[in-house]
Amino acid sequence: MAYLPYWLLFLWPASMALASQERGRRLASGMARLTAGWFSFGVALIAMIGLRDRVGGDWFNYPATSKKRPAWSSRR
Repeated sequence: MAYLPYWLLFLWPASMALASQERGRRLASGMARLTAGWFSFGVALIAMIGLRDRVGGDWFNYPATSKKRPAWSSRR
C-alpha cells in the first residue's frame, strides 16, 4: 500500500500514452500536443516531488548536518 502513489505515477502516463489516438502526430513546430491529462500529470508529479518529506535512506543525515552549520554561513 505504501507504493501505491508511485505505481499511479507510472500507470497514469503509461495509460495515456497507450490510449492516445495521435501517436506519431506532431504539431508544425515538432512538439507533441499538451493535453489536459498530460498537464495535470505534470502538476501532480511536481507536487509529489516537492512535497515529499523524510523520504530516502539519507534523510537522517540532513538534520544533523544543518545543526552543525548555520544555513547562511559564508565559511565552508
